[in-house]
Amino acid sequence: MQESYGYSVLDLSTPTNPTALYYRDNRFPTGGSDSVTVGGDGQSDVYSSGVSDDGKRAVFSLGGPGDAWFTIAGVQSGDGWKMRGSFAPRRAGFTAVQHIGNRYIAYEIAPTAVSVADVTTLPASFSKRNMTSESTGWPGGSFGGMAGTYFVYQSGGSIIVLNASDPGPVGSITASYPQTTITGADFGGRTIASYAAAVDPLDAAKLWVLVELNAQAGENSPSYGLLYVAGNLAKVSAGPIWRVPSRPGEVWLPVGWASALIPSGGDLFVLMWANSQQPALQFLLYSTTAGAWGSVPSSFPVSGTGFALPSRTAGFAVAGTSSVYMYVPTTVSAYVVPMVCK
Repeated sequence: MQESYGYSVLDLSTPTNPTALYYRDNRFPTGGSDSVTVGGDGQSDVYSSGVSDDGKRAVFSLGGPGDAWFTIAGVQSGDGWKMRGSFAPRRAGFTAVQHIGNRYIAYEIAPTAVSVADVTTLPASFSKRNMTSESTGWPGGSFGGMAGTYFVYQSGGSIIVLNASDPGPVGSITASYPQTTITGADFGGRTIASYAAAVDPLDAAKLWVLVELNAQAGENSPSYGLLYVAGNLAKVSAGPIWRVPSRPGEVWLPVGWASALIPSGGDLFVLMWANSQQPALQFLLYSTTAGAWGSVPSSFPVSGTGFALPSRTAGFAVAGTSSVYMYVPTTVSAYVVPMVCK
């Protein structure tokens, strides 16, 4: 979990009662010899973070008081990571770390560009800018990450999907990545607000993308669409878009990157947030599956003391059961939403 000046690691063995395993403050001298010096003003220096799926590498893009250290990379040590690498850029809004074969690739998404660095082998000692990164030439973006071997990110009103299954050598890591772009044209001309993505649990070449669509003129609620990208990057619609139910006079706003696709068995749970502003503030969570897309989703209200619209969510399904747990950060608090999905 990203913290203002570092990170924490939580154990989810008991899903409704996360247990803190480790806290790390990256500031020198608190963090030790592999920590960063800070200067200037600011209440945080971690802009974004990413961890490989096996936990062996972690990457943190810094800014503000940590500007001089740009982006730092660490190797697993106990329940945390020892920092070893430092490379451009700084202040990346989103960071992802890919583990493929024996390699680790870091992707840094900034508003004007996307950079990549091979973080497989880190330097023996930690110092500023002791590693290099590469410009991908791709447009900048606002949100993104890995889904299986796909690197997916949002750039303006488009979602860029890249097949990252075969990274090139250092110096041209992303030069030959096949790619496609999802736009509003794939959903009848509606404009894209946000997305969530996940690989099909039965077909690693199939990437599902859930898209939140802005309301059109005359509508008072957003909609959701679902499609999948096949191994050859062909886009296949899952069916008609679904609009958040509303009545005249109500106001429903887009929720941003808060909805989720969660694998369970041979299907994907599709979890879609809805945000009512008028006549009263209310948060609803709608659910269905990719296989049942087109049927009427079920829903329930979610609330709590201090509960606010989640900025992002993540979750998992418990193997062999119908239990699904969604974790909801709301800036000042965090919640777990336990569900039984059928």
